[in-house]
Amino acid sequence: MEWNGSKLKLLKLLKLLKLQMLMELREEMGDLNAADGKKFRALQAQAEKEILTAADVICCTCVGAGDPRLSSFRFRQLLIDESTQSMEAECFIPIVMGVKQVSELVN
Repeated sequence: MEWNGSKLKLLKLLKLLKLQMLMELREEMGDLNAADGKKFRALQAQAEKEILTAADVICCTCVGAGDPRLSSFRFRQLLIDESTQSMEAECFIPIVMGVKQVSELVN
């Protein structure tokens, strides 16, 4: 079991190293070729998904809740801070994303 966990950590580390190398290459060259760009976007999307999946709390704006990266997530609670300063249409975005309980803070 411990070996499997170590292999998984090693694979994650290798992915992060590849992502870092591509980021440095993009910075040096100004842009990536099509193949490297595709690898970069795939590794970046995978890293973002892993980070979001591991998070206990995700903070974003109401409009940001409609981001495609969050579309596969379902949340137990939604807290809308300063909801009186938001337009009603903005507040509906996270609500329709499948939240089970809504709370609001009015300052």
